[in-house]
Amino acid sequence: MIISVKSCKGTAAVMTALMMTLILGFCALVVDIGSVSIQKSRLQNAVDSAALAAAQDLPSITDATETARTYLDRNGFEAASMDVSFAHNDRQVTVEATQSFNYALAGIFGMETADVRASATAQKGGTYLRGAFEYAIFSGSKNQELILNSNGKDTYVEGSVHSNNGFRYNGNHDSLVITGVLDTVGMITLNSTHTDIGHEQPFSSYIDMPDFSEEIKQLALKQGTYYNTSQSFNGDLHVNEAIYVNGHINFNSNTFSGIGTIFAVDNINFNNSVAYEGPGTESICIYSQNGNIHFNNSGAVIRGTIYAPNGTVVLNNGLHTVYGRIIAQKIIFNGGIEVYSSPEDLVFMESFDTGIRLIR
Repeated sequence: MIISVKSCKGTAAVMTALMMTLILGFCALVVDIGSVSIQKSRLQNAVDSAALAAAQDLPSITDATETARTYLDRNGFEAASMDVSFAHNDRQVTVEATQSFNYALAGIFGMETADVRASATAQKGGTYLRGAFEYAIFSGSKNQELILNSNGKDTYVEGSVHSNNGFRYNGNHDSLVITGVLDTVGMITLNSTHTDIGHEQPFSSYIDMPDFSEEIKQLALKQGTYYNTSQSFNGDLHVNEAIYVNGHINFNSNTFSGIGTIFAVDNINFNNSVAYEGPGTESICIYSQNGNIHFNNSGAVIRGTIYAPNGTVVLNNGLHTVYGRIIAQKIIFNGGIEVYSSPEDLVFMESFDTGIRLIR
């Protein structure tokens, strides 16, 4: 069979034309995909800015939503659809946006438009909500076990427990209930036949305790109460601000209530039978920077957080009930303890923990 040169030239021309069409088509597709990728990056930057700006207005969801829309428009995305959602007591905002872009050259493949989506979540505060403050009971000592002595009374913890050393429960026939995780750097020793623990996690990692004393000091100087000497508080006390004491505090009050932080550089002592009472929407932080916190009574009711990052929390005599958290370098329980932790008992932080950050 004889193939003419003229026939081969014709076939080559057709193949070349087809190949050029494909190459040009793929080039057009690459150009359009690159263009869409650039638009997606622009939209993501705009959404990040919108989320950060909206977080400044929290907890007002109306203002935050309006701010997010304004920032999208300013960045050239007036046509983008937007959805804004909120979480964590309106201290976290998520902005999602979608916009369609027309392909310039990829129509030869039947691709006319592309939907570009971006999402960002920003949070107001939360700097101190990780680590130690994730636990209902937290013992920061590297050198001493967290020891719970029941002394004839049951122990109940709604939440998790952490020790930077080991954990020991001396309960005999008394019960120990921990609904969350028992998380320890060292060993777990349970001297009781009645224990119910959500999950035991020995040989875990060391966790630091934060220092927010300067934030409390500045808040007290600005809109709270600042004392340059030690103080004694008598009678009922309502707290609606930061109280900073450059010394120690003696509480002889029967009750106190409110939302805020009571701070002392040195020891804090409670001498009467009831340390704190208030409705479930209230919470307080009792914070000793360098000293100890003693409850020298037959049973205390506390709603909030007891915090002694460099000292010891001591709860003597009787059954103590804490609607919040106990976080300290060392903790001593002489008697039963009930601890009920929830996100609401950290509301006091909102007055000073106001930093804005992207979390995704």
